Amino acid sequence: MDGFFAFLFPLEWVVANIMVGFHWLLTNVGMPSDGGWTWALSIVGLVVLIRILLIPLFVKQIKASRAMQVIAPELKAVQNKYKGKKDQASREAMSRETMELYSKHKTNPFASCLPILVQAPIFFALFRVLNYRMNPEDASLPPSEQTYSGIGWLTPKLAEQGHDATLFGAQLSDTFLGSEGAAVKIVSAVLILGMVTTTFLTQRQLTRKNMPASALEGPMAQQQKILMYALPFIFVITGPNFPVGVLIYWTTTNVWTMGQQFYVIRNNPTPGSEAEKALKARKEAKARKKGAVIEGSSEDVTQIEESKETRQRQQPKKGAPRSQRKKGTPRSPSPGTPSGDAGSTDDSDPTDSTDKKDD
Repeated sequence: MDGFFAFLFPLEWVVANIMVGFHWLLTNVGMPSDGGWTWALSIVGLVVLIRILLIPLFVKQIKASRAMQVIAPELKAVQNKYKGKKDQASREAMSRETMELYSKHKTNPFASCLPILVQAPIFFALFRVLNYRMNPEDASLPPSEQTYSGIGWLTPKLAEQGHDATLFGAQLSDTFLGSEGAAVKIVSAVLILGMVTTTFLTQRQLTRKNMPASALEGPMAQQQKILMYALPFIFVITGPNFPVGVLIYWTTTNVWTMGQQFYVIRNNPTPGSEAEKALKARKEAKARKKGAVIEGSSEDVTQIEESKETRQRQQPKKGAPRSQRKKGTPRSPSPGTPSGDAGSTDDSDPTDSTDKKDD
């Protein structure tokens, strides 16, 4: 274990310094240096900074998860091909074909676990900072004689402040099982419940809303379903042993993950998933409000054609063709006929001319 703790020492130093940095910012905006909310928000700031740095890994995780969903039918076909065959040659052939699929689509099952794997050492480093660096070296001594080791910018004085700071009556280093106070148990229970709930909702959001129907069947879908219920159950068992500060860290990072995942699923869902159908429905509703029609939507094709026709520019009308103009034009006057009488019709009374002669 000494080697493991030696490996964690650089991470402990980084985690402690980041916390002290956010603590300095919060105290400079007026929050008390020894306040529980100041130290709790310093842990939240640690989460936000780490998750921002892990965004490239999160993008890689999303791509890997989608690739695994795409190849799920092919993986199922390979498993069905060698179903019931337990000889060595069949097992090697199935493993080889499976690896070829992973290589072809440039993914693997472990790529989707990258953010969790990277956060695990940080999680243990924070555990060490809260449990050892911010706790007295000898708790059996009277408070006036207790000393703190600290680490990096976390001086012994700041470590003592962080140890004595309380959040709703619970110290950040207290645990559900290690303390008899009712306030510690209530705060720890609320944080454990939040951690379990956010873990379950994150897994459910990923599997139920962002997976195509083909990926919801088969062994991989069963593994995802087991994981959706197994992870919260693990936290129910291990959570009572975590310090309050660690529970704040894990609940905050779960909320971040759920929100980040919700944004990606809503705006860039997996093809064929329920989230993609919802995105198309929102786009169609938005288009209807603007009076437009999206091609390929549920609208009738005739409406699309009509909208296209109405958008076409009206061509200017030209004069009638020469052949039509000839049909409606008067005949040319015959020789000897006055030009004024040509092609005209006289509707006047014939008696007018006789009356004029008599006059």
